[in-house]
Amino acid sequence: MSLLIQRIIQNKSTRILFIFYLMIILLSAFFLTFTYYSQLNQVEKQRTQLLLAIASGAAAAIDGDDHQALIERHPLIDDVRKLRDDSTYFEMHNVLYDFQHINKLHSSIYTLVYDSTMLCFRYVVRSDSKVYYLHNYKVFPDDLRTHFNEGGVLEPYMTENGYWISAFYPIRNSKGEAVGLVQADEEFERFITGVNRRFQRYMIVCLIVIVVLTVSLIPLVRRMLLKDEKLFRQLQEQKSQLERANKDLSDSVNYASSIQRTIFPSRESMNHCFSDHFVLNLPKDIVSGDFYWLHREPDCCYLAVSDCTGHGVPGAMMSMMGITLLNGIVQEKDCPSATQVLTQLDQEVDRLLSNQKVTHHYDGMDIALLRIEPAKKHLEFSGAMTGILLVKPDGSHEYIKGNRFPIGGRSLYNKSEFKAIGRNYSSGSWLYLFSDGYEDQFGGEKDKKYTRKRFIRTILENRELPPMDQLNALKINLYNWRGKGDQIDDILVVGIRLD
Repeated sequence: MSLLIQRIIQNKSTRILFIFYLMIILLSAFFLTFTYYSQLNQVEKQRTQLLLAIASGAAAAIDGDDHQALIERHPLIDDVRKLRDDSTYFEMHNVLYDFQHINKLHSSIYTLVYDSTMLCFRYVVRSDSKVYYLHNYKVFPDDLRTHFNEGGVLEPYMTENGYWISAFYPIRNSKGEAVGLVQADEEFERFITGVNRRFQRYMIVCLIVIVVLTVSLIPLVRRMLLKDEKLFRQLQEQKSQLERANKDLSDSVNYASSIQRTIFPSRESMNHCFSDHFVLNLPKDIVSGDFYWLHREPDCCYLAVSDCTGHGVPGAMMSMMGITLLNGIVQEKDCPSATQVLTQLDQEVDRLLSNQKVTHHYDGMDIALLRIEPAKKHLEFSGAMTGILLVKPDGSHEYIKGNRFPIGGRSLYNKSEFKAIGRNYSSGSWLYLFSDGYEDQFGGEKDKKYTRKRFIRTILENRELPPMDQLNALKINLYNWRGKGDQIDDILVVGIRLD
């Protein structure tokens, strides 16, 4: 071998070829090394940005008020030991579980709160089946505390459980205050192993090609690399554009959701009219086509629950229109009857939608409207395609049906006058208003609808519980029925106690 090398070096032409070949090998080695670290940096950046997108999406999907309420209900470590100990915990667990599995993360997603007394973070809700409720997060990066209000990505860091790359994003309550964090992790060893494995295959192929076809393939490889680089830049730009568009859309819908929640009756206004009540409001998407509405007069109050055509953004637009029209109607008239309100609402909806080419002949809403006079212990009900459930103190109940045509709908229905149904009630009676989302949810062993009959039975079984326990019972029952299936419609149930 040494003699062969000496002969090559002694010959000028072969010496030049040999030197050129060595240069090719050295340049190839440099190129592979440079490519490796460039890919490592790019993949790490892309991965942390993906983790940030996951964390921000999960944080937006979690209600900050519910997160605070969960900790207020269970202030001690291990107060929650199982996923179903608390419906709010289980609901937020499902949100995190969906984000983890849709994005195929190997590590769990979890929420954190900062304990200013102990100067540490505590785990609250996790996406996996383990429950570390309010356990200390012993070793955490300081960026979690310094960037608590805006979120961000974390450089690879070491904890008691290993080496990680992470991103986090704040959970905000209805006031816009950061009340916790969602953190999404990936174990750095798993991440780097995947990068190395992909790169090793690439490196072996490249070395073989370089050794066998050094001279002939260099120009071709160069052209291919330039082409790939251009394509990569184009894909990166397209990816950035899609990410910006998706973020803008998500921000807009989340902001619309906060506006919609603001327009719904506040807990304080409900408390002014009813001593006990609960509201189960579960949009299928971020915003809802179901809405509830409350208006107080000196001698009476009005309460409505409505299910608008569609869900998501179109349904939310219809719900905003319905709330606006109802407010205008009761302000124009002096304590109108329930039938007067629905009659004028029907006329206004038909008038607004009749000239719009983009709407359909079936656009409108189902609605249950109550006019309650507490001093007389009398209620008046009028409904469009829906009814209400009245449960008396002795446990007897009545499902009161409304008219069999909706609000709006143009000429699709042969409408008559809205009927008024009056009832005197006793103190301690409960009224339940609801959309059809709960009873239409598919699930169970045979994947069938829950049905109204089963829904009313569920309400009656839990009617003697306190309001929040009734709410939790309805939630847990719904999640057990739905299982891993998707929610098919907006769900809204309002229960009020009549004094």
